[in-house]
Amino acid sequence: MENTSYLSIQDILVTNEKVPCKFLHDLPKMGFLDPSATEEDLKAGTHLDIPLWLAESLYSRRPPLISVELPKIYKESYREILGADACTVDMHKLGKYFYEMGCYVAKHDIKGEVSATLMNTFLC
Repeated sequence: MENTSYLSIQDILVTNEKVPCKFLHDLPKMGFLDPSATEEDLKAGTHLDIPLWLAESLYSRRPPLISVELPKIYKESYREILGADACTVDMHKLGKYFYEMGCYVAKHDIKGEVSATLMNTFLC
């Protein structure tokens, strides 16, 4: 999202939403991120839901430490529903910050379908 503000309450709330991620590398002493972990290290291949602000930080590293997966409201099944008739869908039920969050996760969508869905639902 290009026009974010450090002091924007709405941006703080959006980036605090959790997104599903897969850790690509072992992270020593980071096992506390996984409530079900029995070890103090976080192993590669672990799937966790972490806040977007943390996911963005870990993804922007070189090499990326995680791969960010699309939240379920941006996956294909929901995109089909929105593509059929977005005017009848209660967007608030999908997520209070559907568009703002979509702007953040759209860069993790390789096919670019999230951006198109956001545009189509907004125009409806």
